[in-house]
Parts: sequence; C-alpha cells; structure tokens
Amino acid sequence: MATEKSASYWSTFVRLTYAPEEAQPVPEVSKSEAGNTQNGVRDSHLDTHNDGNLNATFDATGNGSRSEPTQKEASNSANLHTSNNFSVDNGTSHQTQVERQDDTSNNDATISRWWWTGTQKDSIKDVTTAEDRHSESWARWFSYGSVTTVVDSLYKRDEPEPEPRQNKPEPLAEASSTWFPWFRTAEPENDDSDNYSVNGADLIKTARTAIETPKDTTHYAFKYGAADELLLSVSETRSETQPVRYKSRKRPRTQNEVQEMLLQPQSVTIRSSNSSIRSENTHIIPDDKPVFPHIIFPSLEENYRIITVRTQVRLLGQHLLYHANSSECHLYRRTEAKIVRRKKKTKKAVVIGVHNFLPTKMVKTTIGQSTGNSIKFVKEASKAIRAWLLNEECDIETIALDGGGKVADRVEHSLKLLGNWYQLISDADFLFVVAHSQGVTVGIQVLAGLLERVDWRNKRIGFLSMAGPFHGPVVGLDTKLVVRAYSQVENEVIRELFDLQKPSSDQTQSLKNALATLLEKNVKVTLCGSFSDQFVPLFSSLATGYTHPNIYRIIHSRLSENVPPFIILLFQAAVIAKNMGRSDYNVIQDLSDRCVGSLSTGGHGHVFEDQAVYVQALQHALETTDLFQHKHLQHAAPQLSKVPNPYQIPWNIRTLLNEILQLHNNASLVLVTQLIIAFKKWAPTSKPWKELKYALDAFEEASLQDFNV
Repeated sequence: MATEKSASYWSTFVRLTYAPEEAQPVPEVSKSEAGNTQNGVRDSHLDTHNDGNLNATFDATGNGSRSEPTQKEASNSANLHTSNNFSVDNGTSHQTQVERQDDTSNNDATISRWWWTGTQKDSIKDVTTAEDRHSESWARWFSYGSVTTVVDSLYKRDEPEPEPRQNKPEPLAEASSTWFPWFRTAEPENDDSDNYSVNGADLIKTARTAIETPKDTTHYAFKYGAADELLLSVSETRSETQPVRYKSRKRPRTQNEVQEMLLQPQSVTIRSSNSSIRSENTHIIPDDKPVFPHIIFPSLEENYRIITVRTQVRLLGQHLLYHANSSECHLYRRTEAKIVRRKKKTKKAVVIGVHNFLPTKMVKTTIGQSTGNSIKFVKEASKAIRAWLLNEECDIETIALDGGGKVADRVEHSLKLLGNWYQLISDADFLFVVAHSQGVTVGIQVLAGLLERVDWRNKRIGFLSMAGPFHGPVVGLDTKLVVRAYSQVENEVIRELFDLQKPSSDQTQSLKNALATLLEKNVKVTLCGSFSDQFVPLFSSLATGYTHPNIYRIIHSRLSENVPPFIILLFQAAVIAKNMGRSDYNVIQDLSDRCVGSLSTGGHGHVFEDQAVYVQALQHALETTDLFQHKHLQHAAPQLSKVPNPYQIPWNIRTLLNEILQLHNNASLVLVTQLIIAFKKWAPTSKPWKELKYALDAFEEASLQDFNV
C-alpha cells in the first residue's frame, strides 16, 4: 500500500529549492493539504543519469527553470534522495516509501510565500540557453496539473512512440494559477484559430455566418491582392469597414450559389489532355474547364478601321468649327505603336466584378443554369489582361462584389464595401468592371457612383456587360412565375427585373441615367449578348434602344448551336451598323425571338466562361481612340408589345444592306457578297428559320447591282 508523504517532506523540498525571505510571515500547511498538492516531484525514470538525485531547481510555476545550486544547496540536495516509483493498479497511483537521511521535521513552517500566491521568486537566477532547452522537457511534469499527465504516461509506457509530426510544435501551455486547472472546460475548436488572432477569428466567423445564413438580401466583397492576399468584407458586420484576411481554403457561399452550382448542363463535353469525357452527372464538377468551341462577331478589326492623320485633322476641324454638330459617330482603332505605348503605361490595374443572385426558384424555372459568381468574372478578366499585356509587368488587383437583393440596396451596400479601397482605385492606370445578367444593372450604377467618389481622370475605364437585361428578359417569361411561391423581397426583385421592359419605369430611368454618366466620363462600354440566350433576348443584351459612339456590341455563339451561316452574317451586318452609329432597322429585334434557347441548354450561363469575351472588351477599352467631341446618350425604347410582321423583314434587311454599303473604308462589300451567297446555300430545317427563308425568297435572285452599289 502506498505511503503518504508527510508535510515535513514537502517543506524540505520547498526549503531546499527556494530559501524564504527573512522577516516574512510564512503560512503553515496542514499535512492533508501538503499531501494533496499537485506540484510533482521528478520521477526516477525521467533521468537515469542523475541516479534520482534532484540537482535542479524549478520556478514557482513549474516551468522547469534550472539554476546552478549554491554550495549550501548542493550539500543539502546531496542529502535528499527521492525514489518515486509509480505503478498502476485499478486506475490508482501508488508511491513507494520515500527515504530521507536527515530529519527535516523542524522545518515545516519555512514554506515560501510563492507556494500560495503562485508568483515567482525574485531571487531566481538567470539560466543559460542550454539549460532552458533541457528544462522545457520538464515543464509539463512540474506544472500544477502534472499528476494526470504522469498517470497517462504510465498507461502509454509500453505503447510504441508515435511518428514525429512535421508541423510546427505547439507552444507549451502556461501554468495555471488555480489549484484545479483540470476542471477548466476545453476551448472549442476554431477553424481559423491557426491563421488569425482572436479578434480576426471572431470577424471571420461573423462574416461567414452572414454569408451562409439563408436570407433574401446579402452583400459581400472579396479582394484579391497582387501577393495572393485575400480580404473579406461583409455588409452590416464589423468587416464592412475593417476587411479581414481570409486564409481558409473553403470560401463561404450563399444558399443561392450552392443551389445554382447543382444546375449544370445535362451533357457537357470536357476536353482534357488524355481523353474526352462525357459527364451526365449534374453533381460532378470536373477538374478541367469545359471547352465550348465558339465564335464572337464582329471583331474589332471587322468593325473599326485604323485612324489616319487625315482623319484626325478632319475630326479636329469639325470639332473646332461645329462642336456638337460634328459628324463623328464612331471610334477608330489606334496604331500599333500607340498600342505598345499604352501597354507600357499600364502598370496598375483594378478589376471589379459585379454579380447579383436571383431567387433560386426563378433561376430553376426560367434559366436552368448557374449564373456564375463575381470571383469567376474577375479571374477571367485578370487572365485576359495578362494575355493582352504580353510580357509587360502590371500589378492587378481584383475586387469581387456579390450578393442578392433589390438593385438600390445592392448599389448602396456595394459602394460602402468599395469605400475600403477608394485610394487603390484612384491610383490605378486602368479600371475594368465586368458584370453578368442582372448584375449589369447593378454594376453600371455602382460604377457611376464610384466615379463620383474617386479620381477618374487620366485613366482608362472599361465596362463589360454580359447578357445584361437592358430592355428586360424575354417577353412573356413572367407568366411562368407564381407570385405565391416567392417571398416579398424576392417578388420585388423579380418585379424590378421585368420593369426594365417598361421605358417609363424607375428602373429604366435609373439605368439610363447611370449609363449616361459613364459615357460622359469616357467609359468604353462593351455589350456582349449570347445568341441562344434563354433568359435575355439579343436585342435586350445588345441594348438596341441606346446609341452612343462609346458603345461596342458583340455576339457570342457556340458552334454546338448550329447557327446557319446566313443568320450569323445577317446579325453581324446589323451589329456593325449599330456600332458605326447607324440604324439596324429593327432587324435584331425582329429576329431575336427566333434565337431564344431552351431551358438549361441556352447560352445565358456560358457567355461569362469564354475568355475571348473579356479580350474583346479590353481591346475596345485600350485600343480605340477617344471622341474629340463628347456625345450625349440617345435612347429610343423598343416596341416590345408589337408582334413583328415576317413580311416586313425583307424590306428592313434590304434597307440595312444599303446602309452597310454606304460605310467607307470598311469590308462592307465583302460582307454583303458573302451574305447573298450564304442565303442561296441555306437549307433550314427548323420551323422558325423555314418561315424566314420563305419570307426572304426574293433574295434568291439578288445581286450587288440591286443594292445601288
């Protein structure tokens, strides 16, 4: 049976370790208290070289600080022989009898004050580095809570030693000042505790909760730096004005984004270096990026010609003589030398992505595809900038604005989030804003408000709109929506979206005023529409009701859509006419309803995946000239309620081709010739195109002489 140590033994250990100060009252310790203390004594199996002799002193907290003993202490320690052999029997620790060679019973009252207060003795000597390293291994044995550690080690004595960990060893816990530290509750595990301070972890938790909690409105921003630094800012939290560093691999996602990620196409062909995989599982997200062969028309070279000195003199003279009545109605391409100089001047670029999540039920009913996220937009835009710059060095900073809710709320909160980086935006040489779907209406108003708060002069600014609903979604799409299936906020979001179909609505007026503000400040706006968009028709994404020289329109089409060459050339002619400041004679609007794609296979969710779209917008923003005389935005609302007459289309197309042939220094003649040849070879199979072929039967015998060439 284990023998209990008397109080005289503990008092001897304390007296030999720390000599109490003279003339200080020393509290007495009862035998029961002295026997139950937790300050452990070094076990004999810890150090086999010292034969159990205790020749080191320890600080009050048990951290194992070791000092050289004095002559008196050395003589006293020589008389102290401790042999603590622990054995485990039914979970109980036993100690063998301790032999002491001298009588120390008269020293029971000489216990130092540090035993009670837990404070360190001031007279402890400094230790050397080598002794510190040796004493660190003793620290956990001589802490107040070391008894449980010793018992656990006895249970595991016969177990094999674990493999050494590769990670950085955790620091030893500080000794507790309480008598019962083992009753302390364990701190909850924190995913971000390894990367953040306590305050930073709290901010991260609050920000993640605000994003991941299901609700109708949310606003947040991710900012990526040049050194791969990620900052997170969430509206209506402390991080709104104090962005926190976010290092976790798992990015927080809203419930809308999680639901949209499951809306993958039923059949996607994925090209990899080894094989071609055909995936039918909508829940599998492949590692390789899906590759969709595409065409984008018209190109910048097909639309604008390079400006000459003669043209510059003519435009400058008209500007000085006629001012606003100048004939300047479109832009020109810069010379190659000026483009190279522009690349060298672009040293700092800021990319802002804007995205707005629509109600999930609406997306499933009307789109059937994921609408992406702003992080995807800024990454593709950054790649396009690096590709355009070639070998030129440039610091690219990206800010991804995302969330959901009404347009006015999105604009207000987005501007607050951008307030953290106003100086960064002001110092940039190039500002590039990209947006998709309803995020276009938000992005235009955000950029208009941003340019009122930062210095926008002496910098190039570009805006890319992908499938933006300038004139609302497809007509009649609202009849598929059930009002009762949505919350009040969701119904307001849907109503704002379809209000864009009304020219006099507040949403249309706000969008028009914001777009006019951008164009007055020389922002180059690129409008990209998807040919088979199932949600936004072509005439809406191309904003045919708006006219300005700084607006450049392009169409994105996948080759898998099997668009007839005649239709592609016809749309190319109409888009070139709009880009050159001419009228398209409603050809785009009359043919848009025949190009609407089907649910989940349309092009609404694919246009932002093509990097060539971003490159076209960059070329328009950085490789085109500026207007000598600023122009005002012209707006003519399209007649959406009017059903197009198929027999008026031939007359509209003929007038359009005559307009194209009037353009000077352009490949208009080649375009019209190709159009006539493609029509004669056209053999449509679907009903809409068969009806159009029948209406255009007069072109079967058309020639260039019929168009007043």
